[in-house]
Amino acid sequence: LLLELRGLSVRSTPPPAGALVAINPRAAALCRESRYCGARPQMAPYDVAPGWVEVERMDAPTRLIGAVIRASTLDRRVPPDVMRKIEAPNDGLVVYRLPAANP
Repeated sequence: LLLELRGLSVRSTPPPAGALVAINPRAAALCRESRYCGARPQMAPYDVAPGWVEVERMDAPTRLIGAVIRASTLDRRVPPDVMRKIEAPNDGLVVYRLPAANP
């Protein structure tokens, strides 16, 4: 158990049926694609599967400095990965509801 708040618990264990699951899609993809990610073997329960219902998508807010750099066309000189970090240093989350267990 990582956190319990208002009757909801946050865990790092595989989610049970009917649970809410919050996934950072970019971080999950980077881990799956990397042969050095130590959490890679534990990622399987977090692969979005048929029946998962998207409850909410929380996009990372963008920063004003990114718009200024783009408006000045300096973004052409900045590597895309660096520009992404300047504009939105944090990734968003997607929250899914897992299907309930079959009776």
